[in-house]
Amino acid sequence: MKVNGNPFSTSTQRVLACLYEKDVEFQFINVDMGAGQHKSDNFLLLNPFGQVPAFEEGDLKLFESRAITQYISQEYNDKGTQLLLPGSNKTMAVLQLWKEVEAHHFNPPSTKLVFELHYKPFFGMATDTAVVEESEAELAKVLDVYEARLAESKYLACDRFTLADLHHLPNVQYLMGSSAKELFDSRPHVSAWVADITARPAWSRVLDMQKLNGSYIRLNGQRQGKLGIVEHGSHAIEAVKVDLVLIMGLIGLMDLMDQRRKLMIGAGKKDRELGEKMDMFEILPISNDIVTTRLFGSKTYVQVLAKEVLGADLSLTQNLENVNDSVKDQV
Repeated sequence: MKVNGNPFSTSTQRVLACLYEKDVEFQFINVDMGAGQHKSDNFLLLNPFGQVPAFEEGDLKLFESRAITQYISQEYNDKGTQLLLPGSNKTMAVLQLWKEVEAHHFNPPSTKLVFELHYKPFFGMATDTAVVEESEAELAKVLDVYEARLAESKYLACDRFTLADLHHLPNVQYLMGSSAKELFDSRPHVSAWVADITARPAWSRVLDMQKLNGSYIRLNGQRQGKLGIVEHGSHAIEAVKVDLVLIMGLIGLMDLMDQRRKLMIGAGKKDRELGEKMDMFEILPISNDIVTTRLFGSKTYVQVLAKEVLGADLSLTQNLENVNDSVKDQV
């Protein structure tokens, strides 16, 4: 079983969460969207729309995340968490109803908000406030329905966790790190439901994959390899073997109290003395999990992952070029 995708893609996360809930073995193949792998001839054989994820098991090839999770849940029904509602047509219909609600009512406005409030700031793009206001109003109506439903049922389809709940996780996770969090927090039953589903061990494993994948830096379109770990006090920083980046005083040069955190990194020939030429990086706080850096005066973009904002292990990771196309293919 293979999953071809990107751990930051909401659709990929949906499939990964299902696999971890079912506790089945699989191979994850990271798709380098910055390099356009999702548009390559080989990938288009798996997903003709050039989007992640793409799923393979034997001669079976699937795309569309909700179709994949349905297949996994049925095929491995006797393993891990029971994500379906076997029994009468009535019980199955209730599950299908709430899966449809997620796909057709929750997903459209929440995906727009993820794009506007997470991805656009992440890549230095301007947020469209009109789209945000319209989407928040639309999502609020959906969450009012959820609040009423969750007042009578612990989860959406019944009193146990199912695919109807799981499918919400990626967008909920991103929105809880944005200004849209208030939409969830202001509704007590919705808030309790969010706290419950996001605390599931399987979902934590999905989030952990974001720290383990994509740990390469891309300079001028060329992928570079890892050098190793540089210890700095209680922080472990992953250095990158690349001629144009020399890491210097990473932790000490950050002003954590400054809203626009800045970091000095030496840049120059490999054999030059560190600090001969300096460029300024700007670190833009995005959420509790992710911050971004931009190298002034170049096209280099570096993503810095942290368990908490600059408060745990840090690693320099790959740049996503062609931001608009790459982002849209992930959400």
